[in-house]
Amino acid sequence: MRGISLDSFGFNLTAITEERLGIKLLWGKGRLPAYYTLIHALLEKKPAASMAE
Repeated sequence: MRGISLDSFGFNLTAITEERLGIKLLWGKGRLPAYYTLIHALLEKKPAASMAE
């Protein structure tokens, strides 16, 4: 299994976590942030026609 960045699929992870999940992402600017947020997803390979089912 390979790890693929969700960003490479075009997901705006900052917007998704803040708008949909209510979690603010913190970025370190010269120091460590107060907490880390890990974002994972399971993707399944299906033909496009079966996605509507």
